[in-house]
Amino acid sequence: MEVKNYEDLKLLAKEFDVPVEDVLFIALNRYGVMYDTEDNRIRFYLKLNTLNEEFFFAVCVNTYPSPFSIVGKELFLDGEKVGDLSRIEKDTCTSTYFRKGNTAMTINSNSRSQCAGCKFCGTYKLDSDEDENLTSKQAIIDYYTQVMKDNNFKDLSDMYQITVCTGCFPSEDDLVEHLILLKKTLKQNFNFNGKINYIGSQLRSPEKLERIKEEIGDFSLYVTTEKFTGRERIMRPEKASLTFDSTIKLLDTAVSLGFTASILYILGLEDLDIVIDYFTKLVPHVNKFPDVQIYQDYTPEQESYRCEDAKDFRYYLKARKFFEEAFAPTTLKPRSWENYRSLYYTSFNHEKYVCERK
Repeated sequence: MEVKNYEDLKLLAKEFDVPVEDVLFIALNRYGVMYDTEDNRIRFYLKLNTLNEEFFFAVCVNTYPSPFSIVGKELFLDGEKVGDLSRIEKDTCTSTYFRKGNTAMTINSNSRSQCAGCKFCGTYKLDSDEDENLTSKQAIIDYYTQVMKDNNFKDLSDMYQITVCTGCFPSEDDLVEHLILLKKTLKQNFNFNGKINYIGSQLRSPEKLERIKEEIGDFSLYVTTEKFTGRERIMRPEKASLTFDSTIKLLDTAVSLGFTASILYILGLEDLDIVIDYFTKLVPHVNKFPDVQIYQDYTPEQESYRCEDAKDFRYYLKARKFFEEAFAPTTLKPRSWENYRSLYYTSFNHEKYVCERK
């Protein structure tokens, strides 16, 4: 089925014992919105009629016949107003942005908008407000001196984590040298003592992880797996070459070194039986909840990569239930501030869940 109206949301919420607001948010991520704009992707804050909190979203526009529409600063579902919007703006690829109440920073330090080749990805479709190449010490110092000034920070001593999510480097060696340089430069010049978190697939060898342990210390890893099967058909060859078995070994090594480690996965590219099979094998090898992102259509053509299972909206709610059950024996929970296309907003495993995204 496809969600068409609020009655569908209520029926699904009852069927899966999920808050209706969570069903709405999942649908908003999956379908995007219809909106009179030339932009194909926007970001905004949303306050539903039924909740007091504001929630941040970045969704695609006019790329799929969505039941959601924006008129002025109001969000409608099949003509029925469901919430109010604020701070609507074009979604862009920026070098630096903040999360978790300005205590977590994401940096795209190697011209991320130039990264291309994975057919399902939308980053390279975005315009770039900033597209920095921060691969020298002086470039890092100059750039973050301006960041401090723009955000009225005295230093980075309150920064819990800096995430490097960036375009591909020429080699694994170049990536590791960059991560080490970044940590040392920010520590020496901006009093950064937090964790470095890397999201990518270029870090692969145990010896490089051991060097990171020696040179960086506190470190976290999300391996950009994104899809388990048929990877060579829609991914860059360099990324597709990372096998599931190699990923498991990489995660085991990272965990043994005291790092937090998991994967980033795009939900909607593979049938549910594949999702369940591979994640059941994966659970014992991670020590943080996987970053499971709902697949979005940055262009109308990208809908063709959505698997048949995922064309039925129940797929996402079934997946949500599976992840809750699979991780129930652990203490791991999703980190809302690390995932803006999540399956979870107000509850996780039938318990209240605070979505911290500002």
